[in-house]
Amino acid sequence: MRRGHYIKAGKLGGYSGCILESWDIPSFRAHLQEYLTAHQDFPEPFAKYPGRAIYSLKSDFGKIYIKHYCIRSIKMMIQTFFHLHKAQKSWRIAQILLARGILTPQPISLMNRWTSWHSREYILITEGIADSVSLRECGKLLLSEQEKMFPSTFYNQGINRIMLKRKLIRSVAEFLANLHLAGIYHGDLTANNILLECQNEQWCVYLIDLDSVRSTRRISDRRRIKNLDELGRNFLDLKMLSTSDRVRFLKYYLNIYTGETRTFHELFYEILNRTRFRLHKHQQMFIR
Repeated sequence: MRRGHYIKAGKLGGYSGCILESWDIPSFRAHLQEYLTAHQDFPEPFAKYPGRAIYSLKSDFGKIYIKHYCIRSIKMMIQTFFHLHKAQKSWRIAQILLARGILTPQPISLMNRWTSWHSREYILITEGIADSVSLRECGKLLLSEQEKMFPSTFYNQGINRIMLKRKLIRSVAEFLANLHLAGIYHGDLTANNILLECQNEQWCVYLIDLDSVRSTRRISDRRRIKNLDELGRNFLDLKMLSTSDRVRFLKYYLNIYTGETRTFHELFYEILNRTRFRLHKHQQMFIR
């Protein structure tokens, strides 16, 4: 996925910012204008957090996601003078990811406006990924008996549930390795922050929720262990991962990430010990 070219959007509904050139068409501008001027009257967001709401809307080009951020406190306003806001950070990181060949939803527009001297709003719009599910949702589907909920291409070829899981493990492991090779670290790598899309009987993996992503020249060993442990604890809720699956996941990871200096045995047990420690700390059961 190549990086797009952006142009100034001008004033839309009291907001100013930039828009992806390929989306700068009258019908989308009208759709965006409608949202910006009357978003309070839109249906309930499908996700809501303190200071942020996420809406899913349909456009002429397909589904889009709108993240609406609100800054209401003086403390947060002061922080934005010294640091990028989450919307700005997500926007910048998305450009870096796409430039380095890491899949993430294409950002379409970033808009903002002052609502008072101490309050501000940001609007971040990204493309939706058709027929995608989060890694957590995929885990629930794998545990269910409803095979019709899976991509039909797998079952048309007669691939069973075990093969589907192994394809998934390999895709996510190789994605994480490429992420680390590109110097990208996600500080909150949960199963909700990974999107999966089935294409040509393979899983395409996307990184989302980029607020906690860092771009560096080299990922430290501590951060890599943390990401590997996080996926170990979140991957399919640990209910589908046997010891063989963990070994398989790490082997796929090391086939791509060639900068590891420890032996496979040392790395495997370092990750495993951290996983056990974190689960014990949160009073969760370790599932073998």
